[in-house]
Amino acid sequence: MRKVGVTSRSTPQGDSSQQQIERLFATAGVDVEGIEISTPGEALSEIEDLIQKIQNGNEWDDQVSAMRRGMALINGGALEYDCFVKNLSRLYDGLTSAASNMRSALVKTSCLFISQLARELGQQFEMCGDYITPLSPQLSNGTQIVANSCKYAILTISRHCPARRILASVIDLTLSRGASQKAVAAEALSVILSTWPPEAIGTNWPRLLVSLQKLLNDASPNVRVFARRSAKALQFISPQKSREFLAKLDQRTKKAISEEVDTINREPKVEIPKRRAPSAQPARKFKSVKQTKKDSDDQIRSPNRYIKDGDEDEENYRIKETRRDNIRTNKNVNNRESNNNFNENIRENGKGNNNYNVNYNHGSNKDSMRVRNIKKDNLKTREFAKEKGNVNSIKEKKKEENYFALYEGQERVFIGIVKEYIDDGNSKELSPHMKEIALNILKCCSNETPAISVSALAVLHDVLLLFPKHFEPNLPLVVNVLLDRAIHGCPRAVSNAEIILQELPQHYDVNELIKLLENQHPSSSLLHFSANLAEQNGVDYEDQSVCFCLMSNAAKCAENNIKSQQIAARMIGRVFAENEDAFNAYTDTLNSSELFALQALVKPYFPTIEFQQPVIDVPQYNTKSARASLYEIQKVIETADEGREWNSARPRIYSELNQAMMQKSEVDTALIIAQKTLHLRGFEDFERMFPGIIFNARGQYSRIAEISLTMILHSVDLESLLRALQSNIKSENIIIAKNTLDYQTKIISTVSKLAVKPLMSILIPTLVETLKSKAPEIRKATVLCYVELCVVMGSEMDQYIKQLEKPQQKLITIFLARRSGK
Repeated sequence: MRKVGVTSRSTPQGDSSQQQIERLFATAGVDVEGIEISTPGEALSEIEDLIQKIQNGNEWDDQVSAMRRGMALINGGALEYDCFVKNLSRLYDGLTSAASNMRSALVKTSCLFISQLARELGQQFEMCGDYITPLSPQLSNGTQIVANSCKYAILTISRHCPARRILASVIDLTLSRGASQKAVAAEALSVILSTWPPEAIGTNWPRLLVSLQKLLNDASPNVRVFARRSAKALQFISPQKSREFLAKLDQRTKKAISEEVDTINREPKVEIPKRRAPSAQPARKFKSVKQTKKDSDDQIRSPNRYIKDGDEDEENYRIKETRRDNIRTNKNVNNRESNNNFNENIRENGKGNNNYNVNYNHGSNKDSMRVRNIKKDNLKTREFAKEKGNVNSIKEKKKEENYFALYEGQERVFIGIVKEYIDDGNSKELSPHMKEIALNILKCCSNETPAISVSALAVLHDVLLLFPKHFEPNLPLVVNVLLDRAIHGCPRAVSNAEIILQELPQHYDVNELIKLLENQHPSSSLLHFSANLAEQNGVDYEDQSVCFCLMSNAAKCAENNIKSQQIAARMIGRVFAENEDAFNAYTDTLNSSELFALQALVKPYFPTIEFQQPVIDVPQYNTKSARASLYEIQKVIETADEGREWNSARPRIYSELNQAMMQKSEVDTALIIAQKTLHLRGFEDFERMFPGIIFNARGQYSRIAEISLTMILHSVDLESLLRALQSNIKSENIIIAKNTLDYQTKIISTVSKLAVKPLMSILIPTLVETLKSKAPEIRKATVLCYVELCVVMGSEMDQYIKQLEKPQQKLITIFLARRSGK
C-alpha cells in the first residue's frame, strides 16, 4: 500500500465563507492524499475496518479519522474493486448517525465523505441508501456549518446522481413543513432539471410537476425563486411538458417565470459514467492485478468495449466488471485458466522441437520416432486449437444474438440488463435487437408478479422515449397491455401504466390510437385515455369513425359517479362542437333506450345540444311475439329508402336481429332475414349482427348460419373482417368466443402469408389474452389458431411463439406436429 500525492487546494481570501464551503463540497476529498490498494483482499479488509470504526458508539475523533481514511482510499482507486463497492451500503448507519450528530466537525466530515461518494459513484450511489431524508432535519440547525454541510451534501447528491430513488427523496423533501427544507428541495429540483437527462426522471414526472407547482405558490420568496428557476429549466429538458405545465399556471406566475434571470447551466447533461475513475489522480494507471477475474478474448464480455479506438490513456484502466458483464458469461475462471495452460503447453512443445532437431542425426531410432510423433502431435494440437477457436467464435456469436432473449424465470435479469444499458447511456447498443426486446418488455409488463410488472413498465416508459418506431408494429399490443395493467395491476403498476398511456400521443398518430380503442372493455382508464386523446391537437374530427369511437367509449365508460360522467359528457360535447353531422349520425344508430341514456348523460352539462329524433321508427324485437316482430323488421328492411333513412335504421335493425338470433324461438327465421339483408343491403355494419350469426355456427341452425358466414368471408376485406372478429373472440359468451376463434382459424387457412403478415398486430394481442382463458375449450381453439398461423407464416412465427410461456409453446409444438403429420 502506498500513498498518492495530490495537488493542494487553495482558497482566495476574498471569498465569503458561503463560497468557501460551497467550493469545499464541490471538490470534496480532493485535498486528501490517496492511499493505493493492490489486492481485492486488501480492499475487503479496508472496507470492513471502515464499517467498524465509522459506526455509532466509537469516539468521534476516531470516526473522523476513519472517514478521512475512507476518502483517501477512494482517491487511491478503491472503487475499482467490487468487494469494496458492494459493502459501501454497510456504511449507511454510521454515516447518517454522524451527520445527525451535534458535533460540527463530525457532521462536516461525514457530509464531505458522502459528497465524495456521490460524485465518484454517480448513479450507482443510490445503492448506498437514502441519505437525503436523514440529512434533511439538520437543514434547520442553528449552527451554520452543520446546516450548510447537510445542504451542500444534498445538492451534491442531486447534481451527480441521476437516479429515480434520489429524485423521489428530493420530491418527498418538498413536502416538508420547514422553510429551510423546502428551500433546499427547491434548489435541488433546479439542479436536477438543469443537469439530469430526461430519461433519468422516468415515471416521476407527475409527482415532480405537482411538487414544483406547490413550490411556485410557497410563502417563502427564496423557495419561489428556485422554483421559478426549475420551471425555466423545464423548458429545456422537456418543451412539451413545460407547455402543459405552464398552461395550468396563472398569468402572474407565468410572467414571473419568464422574467426570471436565466441561470440555467448550458453544460452537457449529467451522463452515467461508463467506468468509475478515482478523484485524486484521473490519469493514474492501475495494475492488472486489480482484476478479480481473468480477461477474456470475447469482446462482448470485455468491459473495455466502451473505450474508443485510439484512446490509449483510457485503455490503461482496468474496469470493474459490472453486473451486466457477469450475466453475459457462463464460463468459469478455472476453464479459462485451463485453456491458457493448454496454449502454454503448445508453445513449450514448439520450443522443444529445436532441441530434438539438433540431436537428430546422433540419436537412436526411438529419438527420431519421438521427434516425428511430437511434430505430428503439435500439428494436431494446433489444428484442434484452431478448430476449437472457430467453434467458440460461433458459440459466442450465437450467445450475442440470444443475449436479449427472455427466459422463463429470468424476467428480473432481462429487465435489469435493458435498464442498465439505458442508464449507462449505451442505448444505441440496443437498437439492432429492439424487435426482440420490444416484445420481451411487453411480456414482462403482463407478468402477474407485481415487482416484475412495475419494473418492466418503468423500462417500457424509458425505451418508448428512445425507440418509439420499434413499438409501432405492435402498437395494438402496447395499448392492450397498458390498459390491462391500468385495470388489473398493483397500485404502482397502475400509476406507471397510466403515465405511459398519457404520453403515447407524443410518439404515435392520435387518430390511430383512437381507432385502436374501438373494441376495448369499458373502464375508467379507458375513459381517461380517450379523454386525453380527444383533447390532442391532431385529432381528425372530420373522420366519422374517429368521432364514433370517441362517443362510443364515452357512453359505455360513464359510470355512476359525477367525475366520470363529467369527463364522458365533455368528450361528447367536443365531438358535437367539431362535427355535428357525425354526432347526429351516431345518435341515429341508437335505439330508444340508448338514446335516452345518452341524453341523460349530456343534458346536465350541455343543455343547448339538441338530439334529433330518428328518421324512421324501427320495431323492437319481442320474445312473446317473436315471429310478428321479425316480420315487421323485415318490412322496414325491404321498404326503407337508400340514404339517410336506411343508414339511420341499419344499426338498430341489426341490433334487433342480433338479439333475435340468440333466443330460443324463431331463430331460423331471424337467421334467414339476416342472410337476405346482407344480400340485399350489403355488408356495412355487419359486425352488429355477427355475434348472433356466429352463435349458431354449430348446432341446429348451423347450415343457415354457414351461408351468411361464407358470404361475409368472400365479401368483406380481410383487415376489416379480422378487426371485427377480435371483440367477439374476447366475448364473455364462451360459445361466441370459441366459434369466432374457429372461424378465424378457417379464414387464416384460406389466405397467403403476404396477406396475413401485415395483420399480425391485430391477431396476436387477442390470442395472447385468450390463451390465458379459464375455459379449456377457448385455450384449445387459440392453440389451433396459433398452429394455423405457424403453417401459413413459417419461421416468421417464431418471434411470436417465443413470447409465450414454456407450457404454451410446448402445447403449440405438439399440435403443430400432429397437424404436419409428424
